[in-house]
Amino acid sequence: QKTEAVVNMIEFAKKAIDVTRNMGLKCRIGIHQGPIIAGVIGRKKFAFDLWGDSVNLASRMESGGEEMRIQISRSAYELVYDRYEFEARLVFLKGKGETEAYLLKDNR
Repeated sequence: QKTEAVVNMIEFAKKAIDVTRNMGLKCRIGIHQGPIIAGVIGRKKFAFDLWGDSVNLASRMESGGEEMRIQISRSAYELVYDRYEFEARLVFLKGKGETEAYLLKDNR
C-alpha cells in the first residue's frame, strides 16, 4: 500500500511538471514517505493542515531539488527503486545535514 502511494505521487508529479512546462513555468517537486499528523484547526474559519517530520522532509526534498525534476527521500526510494530509474546524490538539508536523495532520471 505504501509502495502504491509513492508510485501515485510520482505519476501525479510527472503530470504536474508537464502542465507547468506547458504553461511556461518552472517548479521543483519533493516526495517523502512517512508518518504525519493531520487535523483541522481554527474556531471560526477552519483549515485542514499536516504536521510532522515527514512533511518537513518532503519540503526539504523540494527545496533541495532541481528545477523541473522530482527528488525523493531514501524511504520513498526504497519502495520504488525497482520501478523507476534514479540518480543518487547527497544533499545538505536544513535541520538534517547531509542526506541521501534520489532524482528521477526521466520525468516522462
